[in-house]
Amino acid sequence: MSIRFRITFIILMFLLLYVVLIDRKLPGTDELILHKHSVLAFQEDSLSLIRFRERNIELIRTDKDSYRLSQPVSHPASRENISKLFSIFSNITAINTLPDPEKDGKTLGFYGLDKPRATVELQTPDQKEILEIGNKTANPDLEECYARIQGQKGIHVLNEGLARIVLEPLTYYMDSEPFKDIEKSDAGIKWHYNGQICSLKRIRGQYFTKGPEELEWQAVYQKAD
Repeated sequence: MSIRFRITFIILMFLLLYVVLIDRKLPGTDELILHKHSVLAFQEDSLSLIRFRERNIELIRTDKDSYRLSQPVSHPASRENISKLFSIFSNITAINTLPDPEKDGKTLGFYGLDKPRATVELQTPDQKEILEIGNKTANPDLEECYARIQGQKGIHVLNEGLARIVLEPLTYYMDSEPFKDIEKSDAGIKWHYNGQICSLKRIRGQYFTKGPEELEWQAVYQKAD
């Protein structure tokens, strides 16, 4: 056996070990080799409503490229942020899917789906889907989380960025234009919503909201003068 052949053989063995031990997820985590695929998709521009149930936040599409915050207050939506949000939820892509998670004896609590961090309701004129977002995956180096779609058996591994965009402060979803009038003075804005009054107020550079669902003032937005 020639020296060149031996060197080539050793290199190939190292490459094989890399694929098996490095590029593969650690055993026992129920995670397979990465394989991105769509798990929920809507027809283009058909998604008309996104609701974050736990936070009582509801966003609606009023036209092809127009959006509005309808709960907890009625307010123009941030076009840049909300168009991105609708785009993401129009085609949800999984990094991996666990088709039969009960096979390994793990409960929904292991995935954080017995009490989801967020429950997202997605509606079109003729379809409604519920996405539940649970724990981050065990590997701290990966920005991934578990999720499931109600009515489906499998549990999906999604990018954690999807969970973060669902948990942004309320003002992330709001058009900031109406706030400009109160940036230089302690003033307030009031919304009339479902016969009740919700308000935003500026006190010493800090913004607060108060509405029928809240018992106390809550800071939601801060901007330097």
